Amino acid sequence: MFSVAEEIWIKYKCDLNDALSKLNVSIQSPKECNSRGSNIKLPKIEIQKFTGNYLEWTTFNDLYTSLIHNNACLDNVQKMQYLKSYLDGEAAQLLRHVAVSADNYESAWATLQSRYSNKKHLATCLLDKLLRQSNATETARSIKNLLDTTSECLNGLRNMGIAVEHWDIIIIHIISSKLPSDSRLKWESLISTVDELPTLDQFREYLHSRFRSLEFLNNQTKSTTNVSKGYANVNSVNTTNLVCQFCKENHKLINCKEFARSDYDTKLNFVRASRLCFNCLSDHYVFKCRQSSRCKICGAKHHSILHHRKVLGNGDSNGDGVVVSPPTKSETNVVTCFSNFHSQVLLATAEVPIESRTGALLPYRCLLDQGSTASLITEAAVQALGLKKIPNKVYISGIGGRNKSLASLWVVELKLRSFHDPTFTLIVKAHVLAKLTSFIPAKRVDVPFWPELSSLKLADTRFGIPNKIDLLLGAEVYSQILVEGLIKGPPGCPVAQKTLLGWILSGKIQSDESESHQVTNVIVSMHAQSKEDNTVRKFWELESDVVSDKKKMLTGDKVMCETIFERTVSRNNVGRYMVKSPFCEDNPIGKHRKLREIAMKKLPELVPDEQCNEPDVVYLQHHAEVLKDKSTTKVRVVIDASCSGITEVNSNNDHPVGPSFQHTLKHIILRWQNHTLCLVSDIDKIYQQVKVTLEDADQFQRILWRDESGTIQQDRTLRVTFGMAYAPYPAANVLQQLATNEDVYNAAAVEKILQDIYMNDFMTGYQTVEECMKLKNEISYILEKGGIVVQKGASSSKATMEKLGKGRGNKQTELEIGTDNEIEVTEKVLGLTRDSSTYKFKYSIRLPPIQLPVTKKKVTPDISHWFDPIRWIAPTIISSMFAYVRSSIKDIFCRWCVSWC
Repeated sequence: MFSVAEEIWIKYKCDLNDALSKLNVSIQSPKECNSRGSNIKLPKIEIQKFTGNYLEWTTFNDLYTSLIHNNACLDNVQKMQYLKSYLDGEAAQLLRHVAVSADNYESAWATLQSRYSNKKHLATCLLDKLLRQSNATETARSIKNLLDTTSECLNGLRNMGIAVEHWDIIIIHIISSKLPSDSRLKWESLISTVDELPTLDQFREYLHSRFRSLEFLNNQTKSTTNVSKGYANVNSVNTTNLVCQFCKENHKLINCKEFARSDYDTKLNFVRASRLCFNCLSDHYVFKCRQSSRCKICGAKHHSILHHRKVLGNGDSNGDGVVVSPPTKSETNVVTCFSNFHSQVLLATAEVPIESRTGALLPYRCLLDQGSTASLITEAAVQALGLKKIPNKVYISGIGGRNKSLASLWVVELKLRSFHDPTFTLIVKAHVLAKLTSFIPAKRVDVPFWPELSSLKLADTRFGIPNKIDLLLGAEVYSQILVEGLIKGPPGCPVAQKTLLGWILSGKIQSDESESHQVTNVIVSMHAQSKEDNTVRKFWELESDVVSDKKKMLTGDKVMCETIFERTVSRNNVGRYMVKSPFCEDNPIGKHRKLREIAMKKLPELVPDEQCNEPDVVYLQHHAEVLKDKSTTKVRVVIDASCSGITEVNSNNDHPVGPSFQHTLKHIILRWQNHTLCLVSDIDKIYQQVKVTLEDADQFQRILWRDESGTIQQDRTLRVTFGMAYAPYPAANVLQQLATNEDVYNAAAVEKILQDIYMNDFMTGYQTVEECMKLKNEISYILEKGGIVVQKGASSSKATMEKLGKGRGNKQTELEIGTDNEIEVTEKVLGLTRDSSTYKFKYSIRLPPIQLPVTKKKVTPDISHWFDPIRWIAPTIISSMFAYVRSSIKDIFCRWCVSWC
């Protein structure tokens, strides 16, 4: 018995030893593999940051789990730090409040898993990506992208456990509809011979062969083109990662703003050190450059950015000979440049840097013309600068003012700088023409000896060399760049005038008689006119998307208005604001009283009154206007400040129009219609809520009126007057100033005042009735601290209207629009009608009866008066614009026929 048990024990022991030996071999084999591969240096596995995109979650989850989450060598604090470092965007915001600690790791990882391990949402994203692919074009890249995206989406759905093996006919139908016509026709021809349903593998094979054929054809086309040119077309290779050699940003050196703003020596040394081409700034030498473009200033073989301005002298002339001359008004519209046997006339030219769309400063030669009422620019300069063109038809006329053969169809806005004053910036609106004038001067000009000329910083150092003109600056710009300083040279020398662009030279120059020869006189006439086309231009201005901002660039009169307002605005003891009236001139006085008395004495029972002997006083003309459609103000006084006096001086011409800092009407209406409940209020007489200084009221705002006895008396208006050109600016700016001063009371109400008021109409919204009443009370409290009263209100909620009550001007159902039994409760704001019950906007357009024939003059007034800031009635307006264009073409054709008759 013992011997049998011993044999069994020995047998099982041997079996166990054999099993243990086999197990040791299987465990040691990966170690041996690791020891053999330990000397091989593999690249580091990078985990891309997860931004919250559901399509990227699977890849991020697998990598992070394998490398960090399941790594036993890392504790939870380290894993938490790694987790937050690999999150960005929406995913990082999800854990932004979770501190880095060991206790928070498991909950943070579980939060990410619960948010993004959503199979339903992931499947929806994959299907959307599959179905929303754009239509392919007949190129290899486009068809390849269509195939790759389809395979990516199907593999993602398959990895989620969705059986996509039976979707072949559905996928083929979807993807084949996105193929271009030629590729789809060939696919249909391929499967038309077989009655069986095509498989997805067959469709993939066809797409593979299709884009390979297109690649082969494309390569053959490129090689043929390069052989015909005689050299390899290196420029056809597109690089996606552009690195600027100067600032290391993602753009070319030619588009680098920092490089363009650097001084000449810095740019020159950098190009030399980097061994770049001086002509195109590319990575080759200039003698190997094949580009035909040259410097736009001097025509040499270097880029315009590298053009060197040689300034004559180092300082301005402050010695004898400087004459301070006041600006004078030019009444001529003709610029004449002529030469005869013994003299030439030099025109004032300057070289100015203009900022392009990319921010680079490109130098251009301009002509300063006091006789032009508009600024002009060539089409070539507009294209080179990349400026945005705005449609605006303007006729260019010269002597006689009747020649309309030359017209500008576009206007651009450009930013001028100065080579001599880095702080100088001027915004100029210029009309676009194909060509401005011939070379100026007509021939080379040699200035006689003039010692003072060498010490001046000239605006155009090449003033005597004939060259093209790309920009003409009119009288408006000319008056803004003039500064005190005028030097008259000896006989035969030009006159030097100091400007912000540098010293400009103009005038007659005596030339050497032996070198003179006959030259045909050249006359350049520049004068811009805009008549009935201005109404259409104002109509198109409603399409602008710019939101007013106090930080935007202000120019000319707007800067003056803002300076006067900031310097003189004040508040009296009751909180009302007081401003000073801005004027374009120091003493804008005309003889107004006599004309106003003549107007008053036209009444039949007028009795003469003793005349006031104060000469320097402005009297405003006024009359009453009855407003039948108003619920509060039935009668108002209208001031006619455009009526001129005997000396042809009127108040509106003397007052500059200030800038507008309120939000545009388009943005206010879009915000207003998105509120759950809407509230509309009206500020009572917004202009009359602002006082003017007593000095301005007494001298510039007097009126004549007649009492019941018929005696003409005089009075002065102490408030900003409706009808004055400058009135909207202080009224709107006072609201901005009041909201800024009262910001400590309620930030939400202040924000509503800054954003939701357009002149005197206040349009805002709220969520509940209680919020409405609280908001209205806070806004009314802030406005009343400045003496401004909100007089009426309307709401889309009946409960809100009951809370508002029947106060002054509060609407309930007093405005009813409809016929028969159809009654609608509406509010009319800014010319729009909004239905409170259906939350719809309505337009009421009254078209006059059609009078044949339809002409441009008949169509223009009707379409220019339509008010559509958000393009809600765009189909109607577009149809009308087509009628305008057809009538314009017809008028042009008729004038052409008449000219040939």
